[in-house]
Amino acid sequence: MFLSDEDLDIENAWRFSSQDPKLWKLDGSAFWPLLILFFHFSVLTLILAVVSIGLFAWLQRKGYTPAVAWRRLVRFVFGNTRLRGPV
Repeated sequence: MFLSDEDLDIENAWRFSSQDPKLWKLDGSAFWPLLILFFHFSVLTLILAVVSIGLFAWLQRKGYTPAVAWRRLVRFVFGNTRLRGPV
């Protein structure tokens, strides 16, 4: 038996496209290092993957996304100054 569009509710699936992917309680972007680990398996890559997942989990607990944390780090290092004129 085939399912119709009414059964699948396909026309309303677009509203879930803006949600961040999650795996358990962690953001989906925290698991990119695991993908790298699958392609290049070594002890150093494993350590990097575990540390970065821990860092992303800590950032999420603080309420920051990776992009917001990066911007805060750049603002901390370089301050609020902006260049005048073309770069």
